[in-house]
Amino acid sequence: MKSITIFFSILMIVVSIIFLALNLNSVDKYSNMEVKTVSNISNLNVDLDTTDIIIEFSDVDTPTFSYSKSLNKHISISQDDSTARLSEKKSFFSFGNIKNNTIQVKLPYNTKLENLNLNLINSNLDLKNLVVEGISANLSQGNLIITNSIISNSRFKLEMGDMQIRDSQISKVDIENSMGDIILTNTQKNDVFFKNNMGEIIEK
Repeated sequence: MKSITIFFSILMIVVSIIFLALNLNSVDKYSNMEVKTVSNISNLNVDLDTTDIIIEFSDVDTPTFSYSKSLNKHISISQDDSTARLSEKKSFFSFGNIKNNTIQVKLPYNTKLENLNLNLINSNLDLKNLVVEGISANLSQGNLIITNSIISNSRFKLEMGDMQIRDSQISKVDIENSMGDIILTNTQKNDVFFKNNMGEIIEK
């Protein structure tokens, strides 16, 4: 009986330690995030080397940039009138590193985003819930996903990576992919030009 009591006491201590560790990790996760805001914008210019990026309309009051504090030395955010600039400082050690960092950009639903210019070297791009006229996106190596968005008068160019467009409407859009698939799922298109050198164009 005494052995059973000791066993359950030890078990309770172990469970308590695990629970405490999980809570500390949860707090640490949020305390390690950097959050920056800018005033309302109509243009966004992005230059990234190795950091993935998610851009979406969301329930926020002002444009918000969230990312790990470990990126602080490498990330620069500035604003000039209605144009915001997000850039990653180039480093010799950037190339070939294991990527585990993502920048999340949340824009208010009422944002009139006229120009979105992106130049990504080794980064994935995820666009969600956007209404944009005028995207120019160049990806050297990385995947592009567009979800639940309305996009027109835009151009996407991928050197190596897959492009997926889901539940969206695209109009007057040029899409070029040198090496990778272009996959459209439940997407309406009008006046769209595709160029795919090595890969498939798949519509579902």
